[in-house]
Amino acid sequence: MTVIIYKFIEYFIPEQLKIDFYIYNKAKAFVVLFWFVFLLSFTLAILARFSLILNAPNIEFGLILCLLLIWGFKKKGQLILFSNLLVTIYLSILLPSIPFEGGLYSDNLLWTMIAPLIALLFGNKISSFIWFCLIAVFSFLCYYYTDDSASSHFPFVERTPFFLSFILLMLAIYVIVLIFEKGLDLIIEMLQEQKKQLESQKQLLQQQNELLEEQKRIFVIQKNEILKKNSDLELMEEKLIYSNKELENFAYAASHDLKEPLRMIGMYTQLMKRRLVDKLDDSTSEFMFYITDGVSRMQTLLEDLLQYSRLGKKDDGVKIIDLDNVLYIVIHNLTVAMKDANAAIISERLPKAMASQSEMVQLFQNLIANSIKFRRKDVETVIFISVKEFDNYYLFSFQDNGIGINEAYKEKVFNANIGLDSPEWGEIS
Repeated sequence: MTVIIYKFIEYFIPEQLKIDFYIYNKAKAFVVLFWFVFLLSFTLAILARFSLILNAPNIEFGLILCLLLIWGFKKKGQLILFSNLLVTIYLSILLPSIPFEGGLYSDNLLWTMIAPLIALLFGNKISSFIWFCLIAVFSFLCYYYTDDSASSHFPFVERTPFFLSFILLMLAIYVIVLIFEKGLDLIIEMLQEQKKQLESQKQLLQQQNELLEEQKRIFVIQKNEILKKNSDLELMEEKLIYSNKELENFAYAASHDLKEPLRMIGMYTQLMKRRLVDKLDDSTSEFMFYITDGVSRMQTLLEDLLQYSRLGKKDDGVKIIDLDNVLYIVIHNLTVAMKDANAAIISERLPKAMASQSEMVQLFQNLIANSIKFRRKDVETVIFISVKEFDNYYLFSFQDNGIGINEAYKEKVFNANIGLDSPEWGEIS
């Protein structure tokens, strides 16, 4: 039943009034009020038909006007216009019967108070005030033309106090409704402001959602790129593993194959030394010693290379070694070059450290060989080696008085800005 009534009311509301929530609810209330007036008029018409009430000549006309009114409202949808027309129909039904039913003391006069309230709630303040003034004037006419003896309901009430009470009551009701309507406007403004804020927040959330979607899209792209890079890295890793395997095989084969020629050099040098032992001078004996000693050290390096190729890891073979012994090996390896360059090495006492002996030999030998190679021709080459001990590491310093490194290339060579203590000394730390 409720659904049927709701659909019935909804049918008479114009489509253009359904857009705004406040206007839409006003229109629903107006349709309900209209059908209330229509049913009231219809009831009065039935009562007049059976002579239960007197002097209601405009009721049938009012019913026709009501039907025309609701039809026009459905077509046009103008609340102010049709609310004032409804008031006009409502008063056209009530006012003609008031003079015949006691004038000022008529019950229908009290019902006229509703007219300005209808105009206020569904129209505007101007039309409501006009209706209020018209009813006040009509009630004054009733006061003026009505005798005190005409009151059947209030025989002991005088006309003037009754009139003033009527006016004050109508004014009080009107002011109360006016305040209510003003408060309702304020509430509506607050709701509209909140609606704007909600719309703004909705737009902000929509923008944030769009931003999140964009970030999600970028994330997906980056994820795909990372997956592709990972795939490429895995492929490169496989290639590196294969390449390292090949290099290990090559290192093993090279170190293994080089051992035999070195063994032959060492063996024939020893044979030559034994056969020519009586004919060798001191210099030749020293040279042959250098050959055999160099072959021995080369065999040691090849053994280390072979072991490295088998282990496949840089850290394997690391042990505590004496760096003074490493420096001794390097000096022996570079004896000929040092004599040719007239180079001297001055070193502090070097510590024992955890390292690979073959790698440290290569490091020391490369540094000292570079100092000899890039020496100055006008001075004797002097290489000074020093060391500083810290909590968990040693800092080695290799200095020479060679030509040094051009300032423009220092950062490229050392990947850092390295200063020199003296323009005549180069340093590597």
